[in-house]
Amino acid sequence: MDKTHILSLGLFGYNRSQVDTLLNERNSKINELETQVETLTKELSEASGLSIRSINRIISKLELSGYCTVVGKKILNDTGRPSRIIQFDF
Repeated sequence: MDKTHILSLGLFGYNRSQVDTLLNERNSKINELETQVETLTKELSEASGLSIRSINRIISKLELSGYCTVVGKKILNDTGRPSRIIQFDF
């Protein structure tokens, strides 16, 4: 990986084995989500390393294009908005 790519991932200052470990963990989380029919925006955020706000923007675009549907909402905490349950239509 070049320095620009590492900086864009927010991994500057880590050694190569730490970067490999972090990327392997992220990839395994993403692979787990691929087998699910439905997922939460919070799960997508944690697996991708993107903020929930960024995930919500991406989900909105995918929904407008017909690639996913919001099939429900789930309250994760006693406060705040409920997280959307997303079903991908690939």
